[in-house]
Amino acid sequence: MARKSWFLSLLQLAVANIVLASGTSFFLAPLNIVNGGLSGIAIIFKALWGWDLDVTTAIFAWLLFLLGYVTLGKSFSIKTLFATISYPLFVVIFIRFIGIDALAFEASNDIHRLLASLFGGALVGFGVALAFLAGGSTGGVDVLVLLGKKWFDWTTSATAFWVDVLIIGLGFLVFGVYQGLFGIISTVMSSLVIELVFVGGSKMYWVTIISHQTKPILDYIHHQLERGSTLLPAIGGYTDQPYQVIQVAIARHDYYALKQAVSSLDPKAFVIFTQARSIHGEGFDPFPVSPLPKRRKVKS
Repeated sequence: MARKSWFLSLLQLAVANIVLASGTSFFLAPLNIVNGGLSGIAIIFKALWGWDLDVTTAIFAWLLFLLGYVTLGKSFSIKTLFATISYPLFVVIFIRFIGIDALAFEASNDIHRLLASLFGGALVGFGVALAFLAGGSTGGVDVLVLLGKKWFDWTTSATAFWVDVLIIGLGFLVFGVYQGLFGIISTVMSSLVIELVFVGGSKMYWVTIISHQTKPILDYIHHQLERGSTLLPAIGGYTDQPYQVIQVAIARHDYYALKQAVSSLDPKAFVIFTQARSIHGEGFDPFPVSPLPKRRKVKS
């Protein structure tokens, strides 16, 4: 069963990278639409120095992978190795054997640019979401995001945002403001698709875990996910046996890792993943500072 699950995850990762590479190769690259990530870097390098898109993508994918291997360790490497191999490979296939002009729109038409931005962004977002659901990573600039968390304790969402802002900003400088606006449209579309496919609009989960293996599960949550937790005493209604219930708030990128860890440590555990509209506090969104609402006077 475990082997079948591993194969299905690998197959889903392959599909994710095919979708991701097709969005870049057929829609974004032909019209120089920069929406962040490795594709944005490759498009900029091609415009500035004439480097082939697929070659630039492969070079940066492997450079960032090696940087992650040295600084983030083997767990990161195993998670991103498949994406580091498959994504550049599919880009090469689409460009060298199919040709990026096969589905390319005419650059002179703004409607075509808009359609390319929307469809290219949607495909990129769908590919990223599929990779997340399979427990994998798209590699590439994810390394920079994780390094920001490790070295400076930056949140992954904020770091990812600023990395994309930097790449898109370079796109503005190279291609002009008007062309850069299409990159922003594409980025917004990618983000919307990721949210809808991966978490249905929510970035956070509130997790309830009932297990006899409380200690190892807590160790994983505290030391691997670096999250706090709450323990609640409970008694099984049917068995009349005492339990300790673990409650923990996690971000979306921790969902698959926690699910797999609990499954490995206690296959008989009972786990509930609940999408949270918002979570405020240390490690999550800060509380908005605002004056207390005034109470209305009730006329007697």
